[in-house]
Amino acid sequence: MKAVKIFLIINFLLVILLQQSCSLNPVDSGTGSITGVIYDYEGNCIADAVVNTQPPTKSVNTNIKGIYKLENITPGNYFVISTKTGYDTSIQNASVESGKICKINMQLNYTLSENTGSVYGTVTDTSGNPLSLAYVSTLPSSKTTYTDMNGNYKLLNILPGNYTLKASKNGYDSNEINIEIEKGSLIKVDFQLKRSYSGHRLMVLDTKENCIQLTINNAITINNLTAGEKYNVSVKTTDIKNIPFKGVYFLYENINNEVNFVYVSEGKGFNFLPNNSNRQMILFIADWINSADNIGKFNISISGPTESNIVLDARDDCKILIENFGKIISDLTPGYEYVVTLSTENIQNTSINGAFYAYENEKGEITSGYISTGDSLRFIPSNSKYQFSAFLTDRDNKFDNIGKVNILIK
Repeated sequence: MKAVKIFLIINFLLVILLQQSCSLNPVDSGTGSITGVIYDYEGNCIADAVVNTQPPTKSVNTNIKGIYKLENITPGNYFVISTKTGYDTSIQNASVESGKICKINMQLNYTLSENTGSVYGTVTDTSGNPLSLAYVSTLPSSKTTYTDMNGNYKLLNILPGNYTLKASKNGYDSNEINIEIEKGSLIKVDFQLKRSYSGHRLMVLDTKENCIQLTINNAITINNLTAGEKYNVSVKTTDIKNIPFKGVYFLYENINNEVNFVYVSEGKGFNFLPNNSNRQMILFIADWINSADNIGKFNISISGPTESNIVLDARDDCKILIENFGKIISDLTPGYEYVVTLSTENIQNTSINGAFYAYENEKGEITSGYISTGDSLRFIPSNSKYQFSAFLTDRDNKFDNIGKVNILIK
């Protein structure tokens, strides 16, 4: 038994020693390292620059962030040399010490001929965002290039003279700037490109084909309000996810028997005086094409002489899918302001005189509302499938509807 205990103790000590040896730094402590960043005169990192030493040790290329690292270098004094085609060679002194890292950052300058000049700069959109793969050229034709992922470009060794420098990119208006190239000159020219205007669009909605008939299967009808008394309607949401429309659509008849249309988003509301009809208010929620993954609740509060609280499930009560009835435009110019106007044509057998609309902004948020004949609205579309959409609704039988609703977007 004593021998077994001694064996176990020895075995335990061996395991501890093995763990400690495995955790030792595998790098030779008798050497050092040289590391740093290679950049141009604007501070932009230069990838694929070659870095080596003299006396010779190792040679490496910088990564996409311009970083290099020379490891396991024998202590001593070295020249660190960085080169890349199109740039002048850069050389710096480095003193390598055992177990230490020597940091050497180096700047590379473009190789310029004394008999030519060069131009460089950045191409952005009107918001200052860099545009990659923008085409930059000189006129008369001499030099051409494309911008990198940061919108930067450079044209080197251009013969002296007067030129028109042009920047262009698909989907943007081109821009031209006159420049003069002198011997040995290096000038900076930045461009801003504006989105190209895609022209106007005419959306034609048929009062039957593009109309959603509101029924007890897809909407909620309220008819127990006190006529002529003031009511407040408000909307709140609970744990809403996946549904892009964060509001509720309402149709209501006021004391003058006029039908009003409104879209109410989270935390908003409206006041109205109901008439004495059996369709004082109709409300519904909507989605683009699929409500199966919607989560959460819409809580509608109607307060006044009588109180009502209605809860709509974002999935189970979302029966109106706009793509099934409405129309969608997705080829507008993102970032360009458009004006929308509405007119009707040969309307018969229906009281339709406007349309619900929706558009998506740059953050993916939906703005929705109602536009009537003679009204107009302004909006800036995003770069999405749902740049602008519209649909019609009818509380009565839509199948005998005649006529068109024309929405002009320009």
